[in-house]
Amino acid sequence: MNRIELRMRLKQWREEAAAREGVELYRVLPNAVLDEIISTLPCTKDALLRVKGIKEAKYRKYGARLIEIVSLCEESGSASVESASADSAPSSERPAWEKEEVKAFLAPVAPDTPLSVGQFLDSLNIELSGMAARIRGEVSSVDERERVVYFSLKDSQDESTINCLIFRSAYMVSGVRIAIGDEIVVEGSPDVYKPSGRLSLKVGVIEFAGEGALKKAYEELRKKLETEGLFAPERKRAIPEFPERIALLTSKDGAAIGDFMMNVGQHGYQVTLYPSSVEGKKAVFELLKGVEYFNAHPERYDVLVVIRGGGSLESLQAFNNEALVRAIAASRIPVISGIGHEKDISLAQLVADSSASTPTAAARAVRQSWEEAEQGIHRAARAMEQSMNDAISFFESGLAAQEAVLVESFQNMKERIKSLADRFLEKKITMSYALRSSADRVWSFEEGMKKTSSVLLAQFHDRLKQFDALLMQFDPNRALRLGYSLVRLSSGALLRSSTDAKLGDTLDIRLSKGSVSAEVREISP
Repeated sequence: MNRIELRMRLKQWREEAAAREGVELYRVLPNAVLDEIISTLPCTKDALLRVKGIKEAKYRKYGARLIEIVSLCEESGSASVESASADSAPSSERPAWEKEEVKAFLAPVAPDTPLSVGQFLDSLNIELSGMAARIRGEVSSVDERERVVYFSLKDSQDESTINCLIFRSAYMVSGVRIAIGDEIVVEGSPDVYKPSGRLSLKVGVIEFAGEGALKKAYEELRKKLETEGLFAPERKRAIPEFPERIALLTSKDGAAIGDFMMNVGQHGYQVTLYPSSVEGKKAVFELLKGVEYFNAHPERYDVLVVIRGGGSLESLQAFNNEALVRAIAASRIPVISGIGHEKDISLAQLVADSSASTPTAAARAVRQSWEEAEQGIHRAARAMEQSMNDAISFFESGLAAQEAVLVESFQNMKERIKSLADRFLEKKITMSYALRSSADRVWSFEEGMKKTSSVLLAQFHDRLKQFDALLMQFDPNRALRLGYSLVRLSSGALLRSSTDAKLGDTLDIRLSKGSVSAEVREISP
């Protein structure tokens, strides 16, 4: 296999990879990378990684196939390559035409050796592949085949015409259905089809030209999707009440990501960003890849947030793409959209499970449940504090009432004793003889008084013990001393039901003396 054949193999493989992935050729490998592979013939991983433009990610994706193609070249053409290297003159001694052939990686031939038609067309296509362009024109014919859509563009000024083709996979992703008379803009590179020698433009991206056409396409697609029920409220899923793991799909350089991160709040979110373009038809492929990336492992995320800033209808076309809208509708992760400004309503917003008017509003939608829960906790804490204060006031009022009864009892007793003392003094003189004769009775009376006082004091102590026991019943720490405990989640919330806990959660258990931490290993209903 000579270098022209190697280039053909590599280009054919690149076209197949681009068609399979629905992207432009240069997104698989640019021409410069192909040139260096053909020049250095890397047959090992280390050699391939030394090629500028191939990193670990590219190697994991394409490395094995590239080494296989190059190795086939080495096996079938090593002798001729070695011979050509040995017989070649220094670059400075070669004629200009031969330098151009080497630059285009043509097989070394003598100056008077003619090229075959296939060799010439291969070298021509190599040069044409680097002439990618963005072209505007009017559709003058359309022929949709199973794998390829053929169409032609006409210049309205001078009637110039160019034949175009686009792989059906890229055509479907573009979301544009062209018809004769449509004014469109395409991106692609020229290519000569060898069997017929026909020049065509290989298109990777199609979009309508002009805002009127965009609005018409927008309305037609909106009605179509609405008829299918993609915008129906009953189709949409509820956003998780307390999202923690956020899948974020947006540009890493735009203002939208800054607005979102600044307004989402400090609630310990785990945010995973998939960076993507958010403007132009090329953004559709990256956005689709982002939705596909997150949905490969939907269990890892609570919500998928798709955001971008405002713009014109043309700049928001990626979010009016049918393929992207259907991907969002099919997402296994609930989707929150925050695209554009309040006046901008894209089809992606209409199909999302929750639609916010801006990236900032999307951040508020994520944090809303957390803020409401936080406010609820504050309200509950205030209510609990008020209940405790009311209970304490109630018991204080009861103690005050009992104290008043005791004071009144002692006061009555004091008055009675004083009355008896006064009467005793009045009768002291006249009854001195009686007192002397009744000393035993007085001593007996004194003993009775002591017993009465003891009984009253005992009754007083009993009443105090009753009040103390009553207070102990309402003491919050009593429940802890009886063996109960307060169990809180790592977020600080009380654990009231087994359904509030998840395997692996760390629990904080407060006891009568100290506290312990525990890990949830099993949950029973």
